[in-house]
Amino acid sequence: MSSTPPNTTARLVVRPALAEALARAGVADEPQAAAVVYDPFTSHLASWADVESALTRAFRLAADAKREAAPIVFVVDGAAVYGHTGPLLAMLANGLLGAMRNQAVEGQRKGISAYAVTASSAPDADLAPVARAVAWALSGAPSSGQVLYGDDPHIGRPAA
Repeated sequence: MSSTPPNTTARLVVRPALAEALARAGVADEPQAAAVVYDPFTSHLASWADVESALTRAFRLAADAKREAAPIVFVVDGAAVYGHTGPLLAMLANGLLGAMRNQAVEGQRKGISAYAVTASSAPDADLAPVARAVAWALSGAPSSGQVLYGDDPHIGRPAA
């Protein structure tokens, strides 16, 4: 991936550790920025209502980004995408993938990009690769609608 300009800004709705990694990768938090990075792991998922709340927030952030013709990046749990977690994380991850793909298709004519970047939801996860992938996506990367891998989901392992 190419390097990112040091002054890339986005509205960061992310966990503190990811905000720090993004800052090191050259992405500054600007609450009024049109571009959005959404990481649903800012709170614990304990119920279907929590998943619904996270997906509703994603929908609203995507609508804001679309109105501003700005990119959006959803952070998803890589293991959950492949069914290696429980149903709550899997529902959230795949709901966000659907939202990202819809945003990419809807924004295609206007040049609005949307990406998903996989990350671990574990508190001690290495988020530097995730931050680099997010920075690349925000830098005007081609191929909107793609999943970028910032973690190691072990696709071939059996479900947990």
